Amino acid sequence: MSHSHPRWRQAKKILTWLFFIAVAVLLVVYAQKVDWGDVWNVVRNYNRTAFFSAIGLVIVSYLLYGCYDLLGRAYCGHKLAKRQVMLVSFICYAFNLTLSTWVGGIGMRYRLYARLGLPGATITRIFSLSITTNWLGYILLGGIIFTFGGSTAS
Repeated sequence: MSHSHPRWRQAKKILTWLFFIAVAVLLVVYAQKVDWGDVWNVVRNYNRTAFFSAIGLVIVSYLLYGCYDLLGRAYCGHKLAKRQVMLVSFICYAFNLTLSTWVGGIGMRYRLYARLGLPGATITRIFSLSITTNWLGYILLGGIIFTFGGSTAS
């Protein structure tokens, strides 16, 4: 078993580099298919108020999502720095939005927090609090919308 361990480590490094090379190649291939003149025209003529409002909402969204992990930090009592917790939550939120909850919300959070030295039970508590807080927020927002005029039916 000890003889296969260095080989497995080397194979993981090679596979990781192959993955990043494949991503770079795909980005170049797809970037060549884009009509960048049309993209520039759309960006230049885009409604600036809508554009900057969207950027503001994205920033607020990431900060709010990061606060869930800060609540988890306070709840669990672990000693990771707040900036580390926010960085982990930002990365996980980005992966969550693009690759699903299983990859971003769970898998990435376990990987990053474990690398920072947190035990699995603490990570589970952080994730559970985060997902619960997130869904309670959705329920509250839905209740407010339905209560105060979200319906157009008469």
